[in-house]
Amino acid sequence: MARSLQGVAAAIPWTAGLALLAEVFPKEERGKVMGIVMSGQAGGVLLGPPFGGWLFELGGYRLPFFSAAAIALFVAFMSFIFLRHVPEIKSESFSSPFKVLRDKKVLMIAGVAIVGSSVFASIEPTLPIHMNENLNASPGVIGLLFVIVTLTYGLFAPLIGALSTRYGYVKTIVFGIVLAAIALPLNALPTVIGAQVITLALLGISLGMILTPALPMLADITHEAGYTSQGVTFATYNTAYSFGMMIGPIVASVTAAAVGLKIAYIVLGCLLLLYLIPLQKLKSSDT
Repeated sequence: MARSLQGVAAAIPWTAGLALLAEVFPKEERGKVMGIVMSGQAGGVLLGPPFGGWLFELGGYRLPFFSAAAIALFVAFMSFIFLRHVPEIKSESFSSPFKVLRDKKVLMIAGVAIVGSSVFASIEPTLPIHMNENLNASPGVIGLLFVIVTLTYGLFAPLIGALSTRYGYVKTIVFGIVLAAIALPLNALPTVIGAQVITLALLGISLGMILTPALPMLADITHEAGYTSQGVTFATYNTAYSFGMMIGPIVASVTAAAVGLKIAYIVLGCLLLLYLIPLQKLKSSDT
């Protein structure tokens, strides 16, 4: 029950926050702003585990949870102070989620979220085996190597967001999918840590190119379609992202167990490339 409430609590500010950014910032700035937000997300993923481990060693099992609660209350207070004068557009009518889900463009962006999150999640249960067997990496080293994906993702997200606004959201997403389809199989090949660092960095950059442009593009689609609420569309994105996080490890694990890690990553890369076919139809809101 506690974990379920935690998930609900996380979904509320994440969905409302993205919707607020989409309403406050003009179209020309959304890519850059969303990129900064994605860097914040990556920073949380990057710093959370070591910070929690340090607190656990310092004060036992309960201290990390109490500390997280204190941080949440502090952020809530700061949000109340700094966001109370931010202009909000409150819709007088309600946008039905079923109406939004019938929009093919929204569903296409939801598919992009599934693609990006599933790739990120697919390496977690499968790649450590390769690192242990071929790199002789300890659990601590494996943990540090995984940080590279999140770190490069976070560092490049603002730049990717700005470039996607200039050169086009769809073009950036397409390039990211192609890069991910190449980088994913490459991660099963290295026999030295240096090469593994490079392949993981490429994968992190590719994920940034897939996910970061999807957010401002979703905001543009919402405005063009005349939906009265950004929250519903961004909730769809978050649901799709979570779905990708669930299916990614399952598909990768089953495939790797059946045909081996290298072939499994090649198969997953080919599946990613298949999404380029329907993605070509998504042209509206691209620059």
